Amino acid sequence: MAELRSYGVPEDKIAEVARSQQDQAATPVIWPENADSFRWFLDIQTQWVMAIGFGVSMVLGLDYAGAAAAAQMAGIRTTPTMFADMRLMEATARTIMNEARRG
Repeated sequence: MAELRSYGVPEDKIAEVARSQQDQAATPVIWPENADSFRWFLDIQTQWVMAIGFGVSMVLGLDYAGAAAAAQMAGIRTTPTMFADMRLMEATARTIMNEARRG
């Protein structure tokens, strides 16, 4: 926004740009080629393995056996690409959840 100010853009227009960027950031976009992987990831969101003890808790990752069972029961035909996609989402979610736990 500092760059817009340096060009003399009025504050109301800068606020409008900021609101637009916030709206876009809040709306996730799932590309069609990732839709099946994303649906599967949402289906297995209860399959997280946790380590809890000594006043600490952390997310270790997903239970892959539980993820496979959920896919089978939901009629989802998984592929190696979907598994790789799911592992990427798992790693990202695990990092975010563990950072949130640390405060």
